[in-house]
Amino acid sequence: MEASRSSVWVDGLFTGVLGYVAVVIFVGLVDLALGRSLFYTPAAFGDGLISTDADRFVSAAPVLAYNGLHLLVFLVVGVLVSWLAYEVELHPAVWYVAFFACVSIFFLSVFFITAFGDPLGEVLPWWAIFGANIVAAGVMGTYLVKRHPQLWRKIESSGAAL
Repeated sequence: MEASRSSVWVDGLFTGVLGYVAVVIFVGLVDLALGRSLFYTPAAFGDGLISTDADRFVSAAPVLAYNGLHLLVFLVVGVLVSWLAYEVELHPAVWYVAFFACVSIFFLSVFFITAFGDPLGEVLPWWAIFGANIVAAGVMGTYLVKRHPQLWRKIESSGAAL
């Protein structure tokens, strides 16, 4: 199915929501495995967004602040990667740029989370952040590949594949 400009927005928003939900589930499972509340990590990260208080306890305001920002970032990334898939469908040689952009987004997200969340390093270990990003990228990529089944054939037929 070849995408239209309007479906880029719909696919992008749905892709972002899927990535967001995948990370929420992954981080929730990590928190439960570590014997903590399901909302411990969002509360701790959200606390860093809205206060400088060192006391960390689960309350609604930090959880909502963090999840709101997290969802917004995923919606933007979802629309961006959906647009990249649309452009690659139109111009298969652009897939190199799209691949580089997706890899860059992945590593920049890991960098920003670990750099700005450095004081919260004990809240969520680096391997959990990396794992959450891998899960989100896998879910989002799988959805977009299923939405664009002709994409890889177009890339191969243009001679742009590796």
